[in-house]
Amino acid sequence: MPPRRENPDDDSDQESILDLNARPDNPYITETVRQALHDMMPQLIDAIIPQLISQTVEAVRQVNAVAGGAANSP
Repeated sequence: MPPRRENPDDDSDQESILDLNARPDNPYITETVRQALHDMMPQLIDAIIPQLISQTVEAVRQVNAVAGGAANSP
């Protein structure tokens, strides 16, 4: 278990999650967790990508509606 920090709100010494995951000696990610994440990645991507696409389409519609309204105003 990693040592506790005196001030839990102080994250100045924290590495980014991506940096930690890239390190093979990461004490927070066991090999079992690493393998599970690797095995689940296609399912996670299949679940996330359609949602991102629909949110992007909705955001573009909203921007176009605002831009269209602004273009039509005097």
